[in-house]
Amino acid sequence: MRTAVISFPSHHRPVVGVLANSRGHNHGLSQRWLDALHAQGFDVHVIAPGTRVQELRALLPKLDGILLPGGDANIHPSLHSRNEGIHAGQRFDRRRDITAIALALLAVRHRIPILGICRGMQEMNVALGGSLHQSVKRAGFGEQRMRPAPGKPIEDRFREVHRASIVRRGMLNEAFGATAIAINSIHTQGIKKLGRGLVAEAFHGRLMEAFSLPKHPFFLGVQWHPEVRFDSPSNAPIWHGFRVAVETYAAAKAARRPEADRESQSVKSALVA
Repeated sequence: MRTAVISFPSHHRPVVGVLANSRGHNHGLSQRWLDALHAQGFDVHVIAPGTRVQELRALLPKLDGILLPGGDANIHPSLHSRNEGIHAGQRFDRRRDITAIALALLAVRHRIPILGICRGMQEMNVALGGSLHQSVKRAGFGEQRMRPAPGKPIEDRFREVHRASIVRRGMLNEAFGATAIAINSIHTQGIKKLGRGLVAEAFHGRLMEAFSLPKHPFFLGVQWHPEVRFDSPSNAPIWHGFRVAVETYAAAKAARRPEADRESQSVKSALVA
């Protein structure tokens, strides 16, 4: 199985699977994702892009949540917008595309909490049949990308530079208790058509910045980067909601385990008899 455990899970810490990005023949993950997850009290299981679906299914019982993080490459247009061609300078990560879509669908089917950030949000939308703008700039929204001077610390590179309007009576409205927050979106692709069952949670102008899947324990995609300054007012409510959902899922799974063990023991006893 092409997965790698970053930390040593204990019996008391929930485990979140996080999808890595392709790096040539290797795969990688920024330290900031691990820092944000560890700050929530999670152990982390890194999932390699290209992991087969049957391997993902075998991994699910070990996970209490899934994170689809951001990445440098775009999602290939063949998966969502067949009428749009490839624009000059775009890079793709086809191995991650397929694995991310599989993880999002498994999260829906098994009701596992899942958080998608930036590229991860876009992958969740594509998994449910949605489409993307290949370039938000070409689509008339203006490029949602900051270009800081080289050598600046990550906090400056991902500073909150514009505001998102939060949809009233939605998941984020309840989490933040507000109708607008400062965000730090950095992206060239964006949500065009929402996938099946998804509802909008936030906008920057006309461009969607967040969505959720009602009646799922936690299926949230945000276009900005809450892993940077994860304890700030603009980010902490997202991590709090994810943490509560993951801990609830882990507790329910632990409560089912003794019953499953008793059933297994009964079967063994019957076979021996």
